Amino acid sequence: MYAAYEADPTNLENLYFAANYYMSAADYAKALQYFEELKKQNYSGEAINYYAKNMVNEQEEFYGSNAEAKKNRDNQVRLKLATAPRDEKVASKKGEIAKYIALIYVQQGKNEQAKAALAEAKAINPDDIGIMQAEAEVLLKMNDMDGYKAVTKKIVEKEPNNADLFFNLGVTSAKSDPVSAESYYKRTIEIKPDYWQAHLNLAILKMANEQKLVDEMNKLGTSDKDMKRYETLKKQRDDMFRSAIPHLEKAYELNPDKEVGETLYNVYGALELTDKRKALKAKLGK
Repeated sequence: MYAAYEADPTNLENLYFAANYYMSAADYAKALQYFEELKKQNYSGEAINYYAKNMVNEQEEFYGSNAEAKKNRDNQVRLKLATAPRDEKVASKKGEIAKYIALIYVQQGKNEQAKAALAEAKAINPDDIGIMQAEAEVLLKMNDMDGYKAVTKKIVEKEPNNADLFFNLGVTSAKSDPVSAESYYKRTIEIKPDYWQAHLNLAILKMANEQKLVDEMNKLGTSDKDMKRYETLKKQRDDMFRSAIPHLEKAYELNPDKEVGETLYNVYGALELTDKRKALKAKLGK
């Protein structure tokens, strides 16, 4: 895509795609370079996409997004070779570009530059939920918990019934703020009870301290004091697993994914739930 942009520097869309591909590949230096170039050239990506249904197969077709595409589409409709013309506005990508620049700066430890990029993104589109989420993520990575909670409060006030929004907030805050993450996942499930990923992530969140408990258990000796501590830790681990089981079971019921099933199978084993483990074993084809 970058080679295509070099061949035709007027086609900034190719540079935009190149930047996104480098972002996906975690080559942040290249991604930042290209996003900064897009910003410098005032690229917005705003356009109008032109569609119409083919008269023969009744499938909607995309004609393009320039004046020639519109002319071609309109001619097809006029000649009754196409019907149901539809124009779709493509929103500006300026806010998204500023958001990515900010996230890269955070990844590089350049917090002040990240704040400046976010301020610019908000100035472009102050009501953009995606930019607000990016700001929340940046503040969380910067350990600014007060700022993070203030931004997330604004986000949920804007879209109090958006299940995807609450799920994403749960994912963002899981490591740094597990208490909030749990509330976000629970709210996701309240809005959309069949959101299996929220059930799974909530179960994983509840089991997050397992390795820490196991490591301490393995270091204990055989003295009375150590054995008492072992039993205390084992009870904590068992209680943790029991709290996770309903959500693991629901996630597996909604989406019988093998990996989810294996996790549930191991939890049943840890709690010695023999009958449940045996029934699940058959489903997993073990």
